[in-house]
Amino acid sequence: MGLWETIVGVLVSFFGRWENIASFVSVVSTVISICQFVVLRERKKQDAKMQHLLAGIRNSALRKCMAWSNQIQNQLETKNENDVEKLGFMMRARDDFAEIVSVVQALEGAVDPDGSAMMRLLGQDRATVQVTNQIREEGLRKSASV
Repeated sequence: MGLWETIVGVLVSFFGRWENIASFVSVVSTVISICQFVVLRERKKQDAKMQHLLAGIRNSALRKCMAWSNQIQNQLETKNENDVEKLGFMMRARDDFAEIVSVVQALEGAVDPDGSAMMRLLGQDRATVQVTNQIREEGLRKSASV
């Protein structure tokens, strides 16, 4: 008698009939499916959190890059060698922050290639601005009619 026949024999002797074995296997496979669903759902939540974190880092680095660009624009009127060296440091800082932006954007795409947390955040900001504008227009209409 082989291993498979032994396992089937033990299951039949434990459960009594084939129908009971089929019911047991059905329950076990349902439980496994539910567990897989829960694990996948939690992973998607973690991925979304990671994407939002990366989007925040990207946004912060992008703002720093813009701030350094503004400082460079203010310093373009160089007077001496010290100012030229200072301008070089500013350009290097701007380039470093631009590199951080591109690396974080690549990491965000690696987490979820089909969606971008930055685009979702921009969509939420746009919706907020639209609601604010509607409220402002209604307030102006009410004050004009009074």
